[in-house]
Amino acid sequence: MPMVILAFLGNRVENCAVILQTPKWPKKTKKNEKTISDIIVPANTDVLWPLDEGDIAQPLGRSAGKCPPCKWTKENGVVNVPFVIFSNYTDSHQTLIRSALLEFSTLTCVKFVDRVSENDHIQIVNGTGCWSVIGKYGGLQQINLQSPSCMTYGVIQHEAMHSLSFYHEHTRVDRDKYVDVMWSYISEVNKGDFKKDNGDTLSIPYNYNSVMHYGRNTFSNTSGMPSLVPKPDPTVFIGQRHGLSGLDVVMINKYYSCNLCRTKLLGPSGNFSSINATARVNDSCLWLLHVPINKVFLRIDSFNASQKNCSAKIIVYDGVSKSKPILATLSPNQPLPVLISSGLFMVVEYITNKSCSSSFHASYDSVIYGATYTSSTGSVVSPKYPSFYPNSAKDISVIIAPVGFKVSLNFTLFDIESSPNCSNDILVIRNGGDIQSSVLGSYCGRKTTLSLLSGGDMLLFQFTSDLQTIRRGYKADYTFVPSY
Repeated sequence: MPMVILAFLGNRVENCAVILQTPKWPKKTKKNEKTISDIIVPANTDVLWPLDEGDIAQPLGRSAGKCPPCKWTKENGVVNVPFVIFSNYTDSHQTLIRSALLEFSTLTCVKFVDRVSENDHIQIVNGTGCWSVIGKYGGLQQINLQSPSCMTYGVIQHEAMHSLSFYHEHTRVDRDKYVDVMWSYISEVNKGDFKKDNGDTLSIPYNYNSVMHYGRNTFSNTSGMPSLVPKPDPTVFIGQRHGLSGLDVVMINKYYSCNLCRTKLLGPSGNFSSINATARVNDSCLWLLHVPINKVFLRIDSFNASQKNCSAKIIVYDGVSKSKPILATLSPNQPLPVLISSGLFMVVEYITNKSCSSSFHASYDSVIYGATYTSSTGSVVSPKYPSFYPNSAKDISVIIAPVGFKVSLNFTLFDIESSPNCSNDILVIRNGGDIQSSVLGSYCGRKTTLSLLSGGDMLLFQFTSDLQTIRRGYKADYTFVPSY
């Protein structure tokens, strides 16, 4: 099996937020949780041509390890990669592919764009297996993503990374410092898949959390025995399948000389701040928060400025890019609501002003329930509504009206387990957007009428249930009314 060479160029990235706060991530893989290679390798069993390292195809006419035209062309600071998605994917799978590729545009200067008539382009094909060639080689080239086997966010990004010239993390030239390859558990036919490449690491730390890192049992020929063991801590998590990690983004931006202030945080919780986040002229700093399951719960712990009327701001988007709906636009030295996404992603944009200094600190978690309401009318409901709410539920939802408006509430259903002092199940409504805001009321039991008016432009719902009785819950219709 031919040896692959990683042809990196060591360009520096200036003015980039590379101070990465590591999200809290479980070291050990959960029982029965599939890794990236657990998905890719079995899907490629029926591929009829050789694949290096499990999913790398060698294009005809290219010598093994020789890849001079691998890098996609950069023009005016942008690397456009034209692509076409075959029409035999379902609408939901096409949407998933586009979302996974859109993340590159959010975090790097690499943009996957719909092909118009470009000769050099990628076809995303619903054929057999999950595989790609390495880098750009001219003309039409394929990323193969079989449906449904390869239809996960992380697998799509893994193969897209190959097409941008990136190899697997565990084949780095310095990998012996970070992982032991257990050759005794690897068959002769697969030993070539663990050869080190001779590429430049770009002085970026070894990335156990990379979407390009295979799992600990990849190509093991002995049940229960690993082929890769991290060191010095053998319990370190490897093989995550969720998507690009923070250092994956740093690697792309360095390889393609992207002068951007971009940070990815992948994990169930983490924290970040404006420290060393210096945007270039006519740009801003972005953080993409990506939780593996459920929703993002964001708390801006502080946002301060040296002047009263500083025009610095934070804009929070509900999704994977700035094209998604805005959840809130926040100003320094003003009330800061908690914010809950509708899915796995949230983008935080920080826009600074040279005339005044500002700074912020934020943290996030993964939550099951909750929502951010910004429409002029709507309904806030209990978890699982219209079904009975579950035991041990925790729900925080926030309503945010425009400045100069208040929130008017009218409950059309209120049925929460009754207990002395609402010590079992309880709904607390706070007069503001933060969990430290003053309490407007605490409620349980059954009520036929309940109407409330906020004192300002935000209201927060905080619902908890215990392990005992469950009830129908609540539904509160709201509208925004002028505060004068």
